Amino acid sequence: MRTLQSLVLLGFLLVTPLGARAFCGDGVTDGGEQCDTAGPSASCDFDCTFPSCGDGVPNTAAGEQCDTAGASSYCDANCTIASCGDGTVNNAAGEACDDGGTSATCDVDCTFPVCGDGLPNPSAGEQCDDGNQSPDDGCTPQCVCSACQPQAPAFPGWAAMVAAAMLLAGTALAMRWRSASEA
Repeated sequence: MRTLQSLVLLGFLLVTPLGARAFCGDGVTDGGEQCDTAGPSASCDFDCTFPSCGDGVPNTAAGEQCDTAGASSYCDANCTIASCGDGTVNNAAGEACDDGGTSATCDVDCTFPVCGDGLPNPSAGEQCDDGNQSPDDGCTPQCVCSACQPQAPAFPGWAAMVAAAMLLAGTALAMRWRSASEA
């Protein structure tokens, strides 16, 4: 009987070394772990919790570009890299607005449109914006163009037509000169 007890004890020691404990990253879900895939995966964070945008644990395998548990100067609340023009307003990154580009309510630099800020915004009704309040420089303090030249009418291909006419005229002259010299 003692031999059987010794064999059982020896087998236990071989299978489970004394003091061995389950740990996150061993590939076995146990203890307080939600998951354990032996490293970050699309279904498990490196701390053995399920991935969730906003949990403060970045997991690129789960589609997160960053995760700072909310918006930060470099990460949007949706776990994408903060960038003016991405369509996501991020006050922590200095954005007052973000419409994905210039709009009636947002300048291209993600600030609100203000006449005199140096950012012309036709969507907000600005014809010009030279960044100052001087009325005598072609752009009024109300961002109305006072010295704008009328635009030439758009006529597609006019330059090509002029070039072709000049080429034909040059060819006709060359032909006349050649025939006159042969005679």
